[in-house]
Amino acid sequence: MLEALEALRTAGCNLRQCVEWVLQEGARFSLVHAAAFNGQVEVLKYLRQHLPPSFFQEKDAEGSNPLHTLLESSRDLEAAKFLLGVGVDGFAINKSGRSPLSMAIETMPELALELLNAKS
Repeated sequence: MLEALEALRTAGCNLRQCVEWVLQEGARFSLVHAAAFNGQVEVLKYLRQHLPPSFFQEKDAEGSNPLHTLLESSRDLEAAKFLLGVGVDGFAINKSGRSPLSMAIETMPELALELLNAKS
């Protein structure tokens, strides 16, 4: 997977490109969101080498950051910890009124505990 990404990047692929995702209005779903969706921590690490930190803060058309996306799909703890480590906001509210913290309380209590410990 990483070899393919590197080949695309060196051939001129725009790693910042965003696409429309499912029924979302607007092209705001990034490669970071896609890697989070699939719990691909190695892809996230690769992207971190080639994208500015601010790119990891971007929200999709539903107002969800990559951590929201991860918690709705892969629920990969290692990828979640990586996203927190690069500064993704675990308390951001999306258009559905949900935060990664509220989602983690329901599905990943160990991540919720980590978020609360980091806040205190």
